Amino acid sequence: MLRLLTIVLFIAVQVEATWAQQLSSSGSSTSQLPVPTLEMFQSSTEEVSKLPVPDKDVLLIRELDRIDSEIARTTQFFQKASGWKTEQSYFDTDVAGRFRRQANTLVQFDCQNNSEKIQVPLQAYYRALADMTSYVRDWGGDTTPLSFFQKSQDPIGVCNEVKTNLSSPEFTTALNQLFEGVQKKLTEFLANQTELSVAEAKYLDALKKRRNAVQDKLNAAQPALQIGSNLWLLLAILGFASVATILGIKLFGPEIQMEWVASGQVIQFVTVMILLSVILALGLSSKLEESTLGTLLGGIGGYVLAQGVGRSAARAVTRAAVDTDNARAANAQSSAAAASASEGQKTGTQ
Repeated sequence: MLRLLTIVLFIAVQVEATWAQQLSSSGSSTSQLPVPTLEMFQSSTEEVSKLPVPDKDVLLIRELDRIDSEIARTTQFFQKASGWKTEQSYFDTDVAGRFRRQANTLVQFDCQNNSEKIQVPLQAYYRALADMTSYVRDWGGDTTPLSFFQKSQDPIGVCNEVKTNLSSPEFTTALNQLFEGVQKKLTEFLANQTELSVAEAKYLDALKKRRNAVQDKLNAAQPALQIGSNLWLLLAILGFASVATILGIKLFGPEIQMEWVASGQVIQFVTVMILLSVILALGLSSKLEESTLGTLLGGIGGYVLAQGVGRSAARAVTRAAVDTDNARAANAQSSAAAASASEGQKTGTQ
């Protein structure tokens, strides 16, 4: 019965290893994503650093979406590559360490006094062997030399055979060769994964820098989009303000109304207000450079001030001329009155 149980456990180990290998091969064949390599990430990093940022808003939005998806995909690769850092300790402790502990338990088992209980540590040994088989198959290891059949029928004979097989130089040599081969391939793989994680980190940095550049350019283009979409509202506000300014003259007296309309101040005010609004919109949308914007604002400000100063000087001259004419007219009237009075006196005397 014990021999039959051992045979069943051995067959179960081989079947489980075969299934694991088939599942691994089928999973790799159905994968659609290319396996990331060190050269691929290095070339991608150089390419991302050299690509120019698009100018059109639609292309900027598409580029932003593409970068976001690429960052998410590369982050998954980076986390996977970084996750292999604990693989060495996992193999030493959970795979190889567990198998060695189960083998040592069988070697130190008391066959004379506890031979009836040999199936418990033997089952634990084959479970550890099954786990190790499914693990080392991925690294090209072969656990067949670690499996053996018992020829004895009685529990004591089975126990002694197990202890003899586990203590034999052949078993020790096969176990050491298996672990050395797996350790070598695991070390090479982990070194490659470390280099790959470094390259992926640099690629992520390049992607984030490009994303910031695209986002900054898209943010700079947002005011132009907003102004363009709200252009009808801006025109409506300007038209309403212009009409309100012209109609607001009625709030003042007729003399002031005539003064403002005759001098052209109302038309000038409306024109300057419209020009300033248009220049402000073009400046916010980055259609005008800083130097051009400053020149336009300075020119309009200078024109308005010059018009105000010139108009004040013209008014002063006009008022002085009017005052002079009025003074002359008054003097002429007083002279005429004085002449009339003297003639009247002369006539009365005669």
